[in-house]
Amino acid sequence: MHDIAQSRLHTLSRPKSIPFCEHYAGAPRYVAKALSHQTIATYPFDVTIDLEDGAPIGQERAHLEEVVAVLSEHPDNGRRVGVRIHSLDSRFCDYELEWLIRHCGSRLSYLTVPKVTCADQVKALVSTIQRLCRSYRLPAPLPVHVLLENRQAIRNIWSIAAVEGLETLDLGLVDLVAEYAGAIPVSAIEYPLQFEHGIICQAKTELATAAHYYGLTPAHSVTLELTREGALRDARLARERFGFTRMYSIHPQQIDGIVQAMSPDPNDVAQACSVLELAEKAQWGPIGWQGKLYDAASYRYYLSILDNARHAGQPIPQQFGHFIQQESI
Repeated sequence: MHDIAQSRLHTLSRPKSIPFCEHYAGAPRYVAKALSHQTIATYPFDVTIDLEDGAPIGQERAHLEEVVAVLSEHPDNGRRVGVRIHSLDSRFCDYELEWLIRHCGSRLSYLTVPKVTCADQVKALVSTIQRLCRSYRLPAPLPVHVLLENRQAIRNIWSIAAVEGLETLDLGLVDLVAEYAGAIPVSAIEYPLQFEHGIICQAKTELATAAHYYGLTPAHSVTLELTREGALRDARLARERFGFTRMYSIHPQQIDGIVQAMSPDPNDVAQACSVLELAEKAQWGPIGWQGKLYDAASYRYYLSILDNARHAGQPIPQQFGHFIQQESI
């Protein structure tokens, strides 16, 4: 982008572009299936191997070794894979961190840690991961995804979000509702109440706001309805009402719906192209288009639309590729 655009548009601070959907798989056969699906999919999505809920009780170490073997045997498809480890107070946590980084650190894109409570805890975790990555000569430390699913974490969202080394803030709604010991009805973990209940809405608003402020990606909790339609509906509400830009999938049928809901509408992409084309001709000064005024703030918005569309695998006209080549605009 030329100098005029740089001076007019300033630096746009936004989260690193990562896939809109994070698909969880626990049992080795489901991990293998997810990796195969990821390879042939026409759009990107992350696969997260689940050690916390995916492991049979009493077989946690065997499960770890089995799923790592599946990952090692599967051809590298060039797409992102992460692992959710046990919580920091679990006796398996340190063992899993060392094992994963030593045996398959180069294949991993992130590590997800559940049930965090405060910033000091997260800082210590990030420091441990960075030390292990140096010890095993990884080119860069693995980013950390923190799963916020208790009242302490929600209270400490802003200090947690400020910790260096994080990539996402993830909402764990089912565990959060359970923490209220019946004060919040169980129906609040599903549509429509999870988008209407006051305490839940406040938690979602705080999480998404803090994530965007610190340049992280806010990731929404699961949809228990194992259908494409249910996932699409909930993902769209999560994005439009609360600003979430990523969501968990727990069934292959949900992936496509989540990606579609989180991706820009094709009409918005077409409008972005029209506005930016006129803006460039006007040397990034204010313009009028279809009876409305557009300026630098509008251009930053439409640049993010194009960037999100590209990231979702949507076609972008070749002449607009130079708009979205940079991480920050």
